Amino acid sequence: RSRGRQPYIGETSVLKAIQSCGDFTPFARKTKVELTRSGATKPIIVNCEKAREDPKYDLPVYPGDRIHVPQRLF
Repeated sequence: RSRGRQPYIGETSVLKAIQSCGDFTPFARKTKVELTRSGATKPIIVNCEKAREDPKYDLPVYPGDRIHVPQRLF
């Protein structure tokens, strides 16, 4: 819900980072969340619906990583 940089305060995951920003909006495309590692050019696609069911799909977030949640189209 809120954009911008968030301070890295320790070990976190994609879902925890999104929750710290106010969680998903009703228009979020939860199955195609992009995690771009610091220094990488191609994002890793994270299915957050699957990650909520099985924590092994909830990838860790490191300093400098970027998370983008695209909007879904109706």
